[in-house]
Amino acid sequence: MPNSTLPADPSCTPNTKTQKISEIRQKTIAALLAGGSSVKDVAKELKISESRIYHLFSDKNSLVKAEISRICSEASAARDRTLINLFDKALQKLDAMLSSPDEEKQYRAIDRIIKMYSARSSKNDVSIQQYFGPPETMDDIIRRKQEERGLPRD
Repeated sequence: MPNSTLPADPSCTPNTKTQKISEIRQKTIAALLAGGSSVKDVAKELKISESRIYHLFSDKNSLVKAEISRICSEASAARDRTLINLFDKALQKLDAMLSSPDEEKQYRAIDRIIKMYSARSSKNDVSIQQYFGPPETMDDIIRRKQEERGLPRD
């Protein structure tokens, strides 16, 4: 009597096709796909069918999927480090511009710093409003001045 926990047809188990492809080939497939190659090109280069590659990529426990994820996260981390270094260099340049004896350079640096701060503070909860309160409209200013002077309200 066959074991009831195993499927009747072994070809329908999820890892049947992935077991036949070596780990090195799976990592190669992942590297090529993550590098921007098409499935058709990868299949032609490694001499395997496109459907096997799609199967490897669609299997949730696939080494190919995990490897592509790892490659993409490493690339993203490298880009983040590069941007952080560039941002640090830009701030050093702005600092040098502020220290310049040329007033025009100082004004340009100040303008850029204010633009950077306002762009950052619009995305951040911490802003100028936290220290000075929300901006007043012209009507609010008129009402406040009327109250300060003891004038009757309209």
